[in-house]
Order: sequence, then C-alpha cells, then structure tokens
Amino acid sequence: MLIREIIELLEAEILVNQAAADREIQFVHASDLISEVLASCSRGALWLTGLLDHQIINTAELFDLSGVIFVGNRRPDERILEAAREEGIPVMITRLTMFETCGLLYSKGLLAAKRAK
Repeated sequence: MLIREIIELLEAEILVNQAAADREIQFVHASDLISEVLASCSRGALWLTGLLDHQIINTAELFDLSGVIFVGNRRPDERILEAAREEGIPVMITRLTMFETCGLLYSKGLLAAKRAK
C-alpha cells in the first residue's frame, strides 16, 4: 500500500517529506515504547505512535523505518519535525486512535512488523 493511500484511508495529514507519498508500505509497527521498537521492529516498517518524544526520529532513522504516524491527533513539535526533515523521514498525523488506525491498516492487508529471530 502506498503512503498516499494510507494518508487517504486514515484521513491523515503529511507534515514532512511529501515526496515519499509513493513509497510502498507492507509492514506496520504500533507502539509507544521506543525500547519495543528497538527490540522487535523490522526495518522498513511504518511506525504508529502517540509518543511525542524527540528520540522518535533518531529511532526511525536507526531502523530505516518508512515513516512515522502520530495517532490520536497528537502533533509533534518543531524539533521533531526538523529532525524528520534532516533525515528525510515522512511524518504524518491522524485524529484516529491507535486501535482504529491499526484496524484500518490491517483490514487493507498490511502486516505486523516483526523482526526475525
């Protein structure tokens, strides 16, 4: 599924890196814990979170994630957005809850991003 299709499905807004709208997404990781992403998220996944922490973008860059969607109508501050611009990581927001967002993406065939053990 393309990021542009995800944006439409979730009635989301892309705040950083609109040029990535044609990027293909297959896997999604939903978590508010950076440690969980570090421990179990596979590379290239789309990260759903409600956590407004400045380490989000560093973590996304470290794992070569395809983008970050902030759920629950949470809006990242300028420091987070600037870091995303510097790293070229798409950042989006949606008013939907984590539960609603996961359900919609799962219903469209996106898979959980699990690192192989």
